[in-house]
Amino acid sequence: MIISLEKQIAAQRRELALRKNVYAKRVREGKMTIEAATTEYANALAILKTLEAVQRNDLADIEAGWFFEASLLEKQLRSV
Repeated sequence: MIISLEKQIAAQRRELALRKNVYAKRVREGKMTIEAATTEYANALAILKTLEAVQRNDLADIEAGWFFEASLLEKQLRSV
């Protein structure tokens, strides 16, 4: 089975949406700290950004890594 880059990106976008909801619920239930949820969400987001950079053939972005403002990610998780 061959999974195209476009399908990988679409799958990771779906995964991010799912994680956002699951992590927000786990934080509300006290099963996960907001810091842990933010870190895990940022990791999943970085995977998506890397796949998108590969699609653009932008290796400089991949080598530089990704920066995400933790407070903005926390706000997203808390808004669910």
